[in-house]
Amino acid sequence: MAITTTKYQAADVRKSVRLLLYGNHLNRDSTTNKDQRYVNFIPETSKNLVNDLKKFFLVKRPGTTLYSTVVGSSAEGRGVYYWNGNTYSIFGNKLYKNTTAIQTLITSTGACGFMNMQGQDGELLFVCDGTKAYTVDSVGNVLDAERSIYNWAADEILEIGDTRIPTSSPTYYYTVTAVTGQKATGSTEPTWPTTVGNTVVDNEITWTCTAAYTGANEWAGTHAYVVGDVVKPTDETGAAGPVWAKCIKAGTSDGTEPDWTTLATGDITDSGAVWTFGGYYGGFPSPHIPQPVVLNGKLMLAEQGSVDAYNCEINNPYSWRSDSFVSAESFSDPIIALARQNNYIVAFGENNTELFYDAVNETGSPFSRRDDFLLQTGILTPYAITQAERFVTWVGRSDAGKSAVWVMDGFQPREVSTEYIEKILSSETNVSGIFGYGFRIIGHFFFLINLPTANKTLIYDLEESVWHEWSYNGAEMPFNFYTDAAGTAVLQHISNGSLYKLDPTAYSDFDSSTISCLAVTQKHDFDTNKRKFIHRVDVVGDQANTNVTFSWSDDDYQTWSAGASLSLSERGYFMRNGSTRRRAFKVLHEAPSPLRLEALEVVYTQGNT
Repeated sequence: MAITTTKYQAADVRKSVRLLLYGNHLNRDSTTNKDQRYVNFIPETSKNLVNDLKKFFLVKRPGTTLYSTVVGSSAEGRGVYYWNGNTYSIFGNKLYKNTTAIQTLITSTGACGFMNMQGQDGELLFVCDGTKAYTVDSVGNVLDAERSIYNWAADEILEIGDTRIPTSSPTYYYTVTAVTGQKATGSTEPTWPTTVGNTVVDNEITWTCTAAYTGANEWAGTHAYVVGDVVKPTDETGAAGPVWAKCIKAGTSDGTEPDWTTLATGDITDSGAVWTFGGYYGGFPSPHIPQPVVLNGKLMLAEQGSVDAYNCEINNPYSWRSDSFVSAESFSDPIIALARQNNYIVAFGENNTELFYDAVNETGSPFSRRDDFLLQTGILTPYAITQAERFVTWVGRSDAGKSAVWVMDGFQPREVSTEYIEKILSSETNVSGIFGYGFRIIGHFFFLINLPTANKTLIYDLEESVWHEWSYNGAEMPFNFYTDAAGTAVLQHISNGSLYKLDPTAYSDFDSSTISCLAVTQKHDFDTNKRKFIHRVDVVGDQANTNVTFSWSDDDYQTWSAGASLSLSERGYFMRNGSTRRRAFKVLHEAPSPLRLEALEVVYTQGNT
């Protein structure tokens, strides 16, 4: 029997085509509500080494499960780090070792930084909060990294952030919080307040009582010292310079102050007491960018709002010289963030990036600039950066106003964000609220970016070179900090006082929230604008005891067909899909079960017009 046709439909010559669900974001604007995208899927490529053919899959992202309830109540998550078999985290103004608070900080908001390093008596964890820094030893003992502070002095020019102690019996230390005129102290020492947070005006300087002082006091004659006591010379501007000493043998000091100029080269016997060199002081940067890096035993911190980065003495986070700093001064913008790449320190400014290496300079900073490297792209925010394996990845910014994601692999920087991703980045208005970190899980290395204005989480797969989205309850992921806990990806919640882990065996999130997996295709016209009659669409993927919801749009993503529930327990397909000229497809999965999708297979007949 002959097949009759109309002017709209050709003879029923059916064609079959596979449409990949795998692909980059192709959003035409910053909303990502149109064009190709996928959410809460991980892209994977399978290559046949025999015939060189590839297959492309979308795999449901890992769920999140409870790792540790640290606080048990609402508290701002400020940083997390796994070291020496323990998880250290900061919530609010407390530093926790696992679930035990071991230090109260003087700040309660803002990002904090961690870095493990070798100390003179063993490995240490260095912790900083933008104002102060601390060390934690292997058993959890905490010390101030700044073991001594300059005494107050008359007619001294100071800047906001400088710290001083009273000249006699200091119980608290004080920070410059406001300046006027020439920024000079007065001719006589002020009456210091003894309540934390209270202020006193000292000529052109306003001091704020900051915290208890636990550092070195001036040496005293005929005084009984015990092991562990710390002192500094009575003349801190003398030939010995600003040094502090630690008692290593208990005893009563001499009536005459020892000559401290030999302290850095050998122990000093002081009648019954013996002193050893503790370190220099006066060079610890406060305020600083709480992002420490270590190279060759020297820990470096960038001073907030300046082009200078200071380093401690080798293996001694308690020793900071005032002249041991390096300046990123190729351009005038301040240092925003630091990272380490191989044997270089990477200094990111607002609009440029420089490299520094350990030149072992005998005076000043041991570091020097690598003059043959200058990238005229800086960093958008210090908290959207990762340094891991061979990569440094960051959200960059140029002086032309472009926001983009960069990767430095070796010493070759390359831009990895697409124009579509950059539309989303450029629309972000809460720059200080952008956080990002890198992590490895289930064979992938990801760079995650949380965008508060867009309320989205973008993910870049550094090995697949593909962008996608993750979400939690339709919003950005609620984790701004990450650490690798012996192979477990641990995430710190932004506000509820708990830590969670990415769990490949979990198919929902920590509070039983559904992981909504969404794949939206491009608009397909099958290479012609003629009308197509869609007979059947198969969802190609792994067989699973779960359903997906299938729908389509023929009007440029404005409206969608009523969702059809398709079971993947056998062969999920949908029949009699009407006609279209250009069609986009959508697959949605909202069940606590695994999922891996490969493609859509469309059977259609092409019309005549």
